[in-house]
Amino acid sequence: AIRQHLVGLAGQVLFGSEDQRTHELAIRIWQSFDRMHSAGMLFPVLRIIPRAGKSFRRYREAQTELLNLIDQKLHSGEVGCGLLHILRQASAGELSDREIRDNAAFIYLVVLRTLMPLFCNVAHALAVETHLQDELRAASHDRDSLFRAVVKETLRLTPFVPIFGRRAKQDLEVDGFRIAKGEFVIVSPVLTHYRPVAFPDPERFDPARFAGRNKYRYQFLPYGGGKHHCIGAGWSVQMTGQLVRLLLPEYRLVASQPHAKRASLTLRAIFLSRQHDGFLIENRATAN
Repeated sequence: AIRQHLVGLAGQVLFGSEDQRTHELAIRIWQSFDRMHSAGMLFPVLRIIPRAGKSFRRYREAQTELLNLIDQKLHSGEVGCGLLHILRQASAGELSDREIRDNAAFIYLVVLRTLMPLFCNVAHALAVETHLQDELRAASHDRDSLFRAVVKETLRLTPFVPIFGRRAKQDLEVDGFRIAKGEFVIVSPVLTHYRPVAFPDPERFDPARFAGRNKYRYQFLPYGGGKHHCIGAGWSVQMTGQLVRLLLPEYRLVASQPHAKRASLTLRAIFLSRQHDGFLIENRATAN
């Protein structure tokens, strides 16, 4: 039921509503993406291996079907009231239908691919930190900040990607290390988010770190930073918080394995993840 809601939300972002074809396509896109071999994403040459390349071929096929679906809606005028409609109106004829299609498809895929792993990581954290579930259920409807804090603390402990690279545009010195202009620098959100100087007792799940204004600047960078900061970061945090708000009144999250709290990080496609099979979603009424 949760997966259905997530893919439905992605469809609403794109078209303003969702039909059965869009829903089934979203499921296929997510499943093929989630099964992609991480090594194959980093080293394309490995995709010639049948086992590593199969998920990539299926993902490309689903992408092609998505582009064809958007083309059909553009040519028929059935663009709805979502992102596709906004792009067409905002471009004022400056973008071709193909450019509108490609931009809409890209944003749709990003929404679908990021909401799924982020929600699963938040659910895993709450399945372990069970006391927070009762606290969130008791929160008044104007306490969105509490839900956002839970999502941000999840992103601190399990950022989307382990590393990303940048090239220095000028000579500089960071903490006594000299970096020359043109050198390639690796930034690791995982290492940064676990620094005790920024986050005391970094292994502890503590949403209170993010109460009030964000005071961490470049000590907290799950969505990158600077000019490359993800434009959908705020939306992703807000939507995931709202999904948790909708889930908790009727369901409870339960850790299914004794070692769930110590679950190591793993790569699923390109995203870091806790064990997605490390928790159960139970109906509260049935369980009681």
